[in-house]
Amino acid sequence: MRQTTLTSNTDTPIKVDFALKGTPQHLELFGGPWNLSVPAVPTMFLRKQSARRTRWSTRLDFRPTSGRTEAGTVVWWNYLTYSSMGVRRAADGSRIIRFKPAEGAEKSIGLETKDADVLLVIDCQDLYYRLGFQEVKDGSSDDVSEITWVGSVSTDIMTRDPTVGAAFTGMMMGVYAFGEMERCLVPAVFKFAAFE
Repeated sequence: MRQTTLTSNTDTPIKVDFALKGTPQHLELFGGPWNLSVPAVPTMFLRKQSARRTRWSTRLDFRPTSGRTEAGTVVWWNYLTYSSMGVRRAADGSRIIRFKPAEGAEKSIGLETKDADVLLVIDCQDLYYRLGFQEVKDGSSDDVSEITWVGSVSTDIMTRDPTVGAAFTGMMMGVYAFGEMERCLVPAVFKFAAFE
């Protein structure tokens, strides 16, 4: 599952936090103990937004065993300015979607099942980024007309200048998995991630 390799110049062990598995290949992320606000080492893969109006979506299979772990999708400007939406475990053992905007209050919505895949969607428009989800139950398709929109964040907030450094990379969308001061003990399996 996880393997340890050594770098050639320092002999410092590096944990491999991802794997490509299955046919077709799926991306498995084994989240490290650092959330998205840590600048150097979150477990995350990003892709640059290349069109102003577009839709980013990913299908996630994540069944967390701890309430301190999360996996999902993110609109990423830098480690100080991002908006994320991920699957977490609630205190009663059920799963929830947690929406964390770049500015404002977090929001949580309960999921109906403990094991269905979740389609996560970011709708990119001129003035805002809107984040939503859909549980993909047995026999249902990835029909984006049934998306539950959780919240949005304005483009002005998402592109504000950072308090430290400068944002050189442009806006990116991505997938992530993390634990808060603990590793994810189960992988987050992303079955696809794409712009439309």
